[in-house]
Amino acid sequence: MSKSLGNVVDPLKVMEQSGADILRLWTMTSDYAEDIRIGQDTLKNTADLYRRIRNTLRFLLGALDGYSKAEAVDLTKPEKLPELEQLVLHQLFEIDQKIRGYIQNYEYGKMAKELHEFCNQNLSAFYFDIRKDRLYCDDPTSFERRATRTVMAQVFDCLVTWLAPILSFTTEEAWSHRPAGVFEDADSVHLREFSKVFEQWKNEDLKNKWNEISVIRKEVLESIEPLRASKELGSSLEAKPIISTPLDSIISMGQELADICITSQIDIQKGEEEFSIVKAKGEKCVRCWKVLPEVAEHPDHICQRCDSVVNKKQAA
Repeated sequence: MSKSLGNVVDPLKVMEQSGADILRLWTMTSDYAEDIRIGQDTLKNTADLYRRIRNTLRFLLGALDGYSKAEAVDLTKPEKLPELEQLVLHQLFEIDQKIRGYIQNYEYGKMAKELHEFCNQNLSAFYFDIRKDRLYCDDPTSFERRATRTVMAQVFDCLVTWLAPILSFTTEEAWSHRPAGVFEDADSVHLREFSKVFEQWKNEDLKNKWNEISVIRKEVLESIEPLRASKELGSSLEAKPIISTPLDSIISMGQELADICITSQIDIQKGEEEFSIVKAKGEKCVRCWKVLPEVAEHPDHICQRCDSVVNKKQAA
């Protein structure tokens, strides 16, 4: 039993209400070098951390529905992948090194924090947010979408094993719902070792480039929010950022930066750093919701990309 503000906290009741993994996560995030506290507020904060991690695993399982080895692309040649997928593989390599170091040094609190921040910041708020459009709207047979799903399968494989010592029941449940025939044939996630990562995934130059891209994305999203609050824009897809930057690496991205900023269009110019937001011209595609001029010319009010995917499905 532990005491908080004079009240006894019964671990059995906590497990009945929230599950044993909440207690396990609380233990991992507690600093045993100081007095350890537990109470309703502490458990609520732990439950919030747990929810974000669990939702990450749920998103991955949903994104991988129907995924098979036949769809996979070669991850040992990362240079052939889209840059964002290369970045995620670099992050997996970095985190794998950190996790092994934390375990060796008994720094389990740092391990739990690292995994939570990866799930919450790098994945949910960034990678998943950007790649949802590709998952939902791109041609399922396209190399880009296959690369996204292959990398997400690798992320799931790493996460479920890294988290297994902390969230033993949650990871076992997630492992039981994995796509058939894709991962190691183990009856339990606890019979596995950590997933293998490759040295060639490491790419510091790419990481530095995407740090700059992340700053621009953050500024664009923050600039759009007041326009949404004032009802000038309904969503970020109705926005068209106009960006001036001296960075050739950003200019070369072209319309790809629109996808990263979750906008339909973008205008990038070379010059002193500044940007503004205007309303995108065109009509809303009924399939992907992007606002593009070409939509008005289509009888079904869809964009060229969606028209290509839909016609291919109908032909099949």
